Amino acid sequence: MKNEWPSDDGIKRILKMKGKEYVNVAVSFQKAYVAAAIEESGSRQFHMRHADYSMQVKKVLNKIAAKLEKMEDGACKIASDSKDDDKLDAPLGLVSRLNVFSAQLKVLLIGPVWHEEYYGDDKLMTDYFSLVTAVEGLKADIVKVILIRRILRGNMSNDNYYVMDTTIGLIDGMALGSMPRLARRGKDNWMFGQAFIEPPKEPIIVRIPEGEEKRIPVSFYSDPPVATNEFIEALLEVGVDNLAIYDAVLRSWPDGEVEHKNYKAFNIIGLVKAAGPETEFATESRDGDASITKLQADTGAIKGLYMFRLAESWDTIVVHEKVKNHLESKNFIGLDFEELDGAFIL
Repeated sequence: MKNEWPSDDGIKRILKMKGKEYVNVAVSFQKAYVAAAIEESGSRQFHMRHADYSMQVKKVLNKIAAKLEKMEDGACKIASDSKDDDKLDAPLGLVSRLNVFSAQLKVLLIGPVWHEEYYGDDKLMTDYFSLVTAVEGLKADIVKVILIRRILRGNMSNDNYYVMDTTIGLIDGMALGSMPRLARRGKDNWMFGQAFIEPPKEPIIVRIPEGEEKRIPVSFYSDPPVATNEFIEALLEVGVDNLAIYDAVLRSWPDGEVEHKNYKAFNIIGLVKAAGPETEFATESRDGDASITKLQADTGAIKGLYMFRLAESWDTIVVHEKVKNHLESKNFIGLDFEELDGAFIL
């Protein structure tokens, strides 16, 4: 019998040929197969029919195509002059832009945060979520799934972790202003370590304070949480899978004359209590805004994450040694790492 996999038409055919009991068995098998495929693949999305996903991708590609048409029509003299037989030389930045877009889509398909518009199957992914429980604190169309592949990474309690920050002052780098306000203030925050209820509008404009325009922007900022496209790509390459990424522009204020567009804002989905019982605190606070004179790392609480925010000090970003080594191999300027165990955190 053809089409035994129970699509809507297949279900009608099974009902007609073998009755309702066989339909129930087929549908149950379908859901079980989808769940098993997701778990065995390390919590990657199940992929079959995804018209909604394709439509979202097509929207972005159409926007890129529209910009290319403007370049061809004279907005870019170099592109316009290169026209020959209705063809033009592709812009140098096109490959990089497509690579970043592909990396963003990859996070949506294999990362811990899935968005309904980007499901790998329009129906079966929704059915799958009837079998799992959403993590408390994540609402709207966002469901977080525990990644089996983190378990497959094995016991990481003996691994080394590092506080990652930027040494702007030491390299005379550009300082930035704060992030613009989010729509759901009090519920959404870049420092909370959880997905936004209402994502910010893109591009996110981050102010360059007056007097900083001529300085060199660095590849990574911990606060505000923005980084270059290349830096984000490096994080994805090494296996960081818990970032929600948004287009960002660094823009001088108040004149708006200086802009840097090759940046992304990133929201880290992961808040971990990684301070052990022997940690020496400088303040009474133990949650969110604690100051620590000497941290005793409890790496067993990290559960396989390669990058996360410290629950005791939300603005502290921690990365696995593997991430540190990979970023250092890229020679990004202005990065600073301090071993988590024994770290001094203000």
